[in-house]
Amino acid sequence: MKITNFSEDNGVVYLSFAHDRPEDTEDPLARRGTVCEILDATGEVISGGESFCSLKDNFSRYIGRKISLGRALRHANLSKNERELAWQQYFEITNRQDIVKSIEQRLAQNVQV
Repeated sequence: MKITNFSEDNGVVYLSFAHDRPEDTEDPLARRGTVCEILDATGEVISGGESFCSLKDNFSRYIGRKISLGRALRHANLSKNERELAWQQYFEITNRQDIVKSIEQRLAQNVQV
C-alpha cells in the first residue's frame, strides 16, 4: 500500500502488512496476527507494529491492520500532523478497496442470477 506526501519532507512512504497464520504450526497457543511495516522510498524499514488476537477473538484483517498501523506510527517518531495524514490516506485507500470489492461481489451475484 503506497502513501505519498506522508512526511514533512514530502517523501514517499509505503505500508506493508503481513498476516500470520498459526494453523501452519502445531502450537495450540499460537495466535493469528498482523504485522505492519512503514518503509521509505528505498525500502528501508522506518518503523513497525504488531497485533495479535486473543485466543477468544475472531481474526479480522481490518482490525489487525488498524492496531498494527497505530503501533507502527507511534514508534516512528512522527509529528501529530504526519500521523493524522497517514490515517487519512490509509482510510481513503481502504475505503476505495472496500468499494471495489463490493462492486465486484454485486457483479458476481448478477452473473449468477
